[in-house]
Amino acid sequence: MDRELLANGNIKNKKLSPRDEMITNWVSVLFDENTYQCFLEFLLSIADEKYKEFSNKLIPQVNNILGIRLPYLQRIAKQIAKGDYKGFLSYRNIQYFEEIMVRGYVIGNISNQSIEEIKEMIHHHVLKLDNWSTCDSFCSSLKIAKKYPNEIFELILPYANSKECYEIRFFIVMCLNYYIEDEHISLVDEVLQSISSDEYYVNMAICWAYTVIFQYDTNRVYQYLKKLKQELEIEQNCRKRFLLRKTISKICDSRKITAEEKAIVRSYHV
Repeated sequence: MDRELLANGNIKNKKLSPRDEMITNWVSVLFDENTYQCFLEFLLSIADEKYKEFSNKLIPQVNNILGIRLPYLQRIAKQIAKGDYKGFLSYRNIQYFEEIMVRGYVIGNISNQSIEEIKEMIHHHVLKLDNWSTCDSFCSSLKIAKKYPNEIFELILPYANSKECYEIRFFIVMCLNYYIEDEHISLVDEVLQSISSDEYYVNMAICWAYTVIFQYDTNRVYQYLKKLKQELEIEQNCRKRFLLRKTISKICDSRKITAEEKAIVRSYHV
């Protein structure tokens, strides 16, 4: 274990305060199996039982949450990304929700690798996504999509045709974060309408995406809602009804949308 880390944190025996956590130096740590175990012990030492209970309510399908607030995980990830991130990411035996979160944030903070190497890291990490929180947090961290928009869009597009819930959601959330703009919006709209998954977290992401699109291209969303309404008037479909109702609901919940626009949106109810 790195001596500087031990001196700063004594992670095996000390319950660290937020201040102590912030000064723990992960930049200088070289990760092997033993140091990774120390990293896990460190996570356990800063876990908060009340926050764990809160998180379990938000993410009920996950049963391996320790209870660590996201800003702490983000600080840790930023430090690891400046150090031995390859050693850190090479460890495969994942136990905790927070490990997945930190790994995603680490990848999002890497700046000294080629785009092809980062794309490979993204691909491997997407395979580990198993809930909406790890998925959405990972997407929000991938600011590299702003630097290499076409390369990253090429990477994410095949996930729209996946059979896995969170691979499809990864595509959708990446789109609503980075690709609601002139060059990609038409294709994003087309692909979103081609998705046929019955997964709740996929369809909620689609509704969220159209709420974001509404603020960029209002008429496009009116056309989408009109199409759903017309199809439901011909033939009832539970999934399409869900998409129509939830999209209308999410748009009307937004404070960025005018009362007049919300009235038009509500007119598409069936």
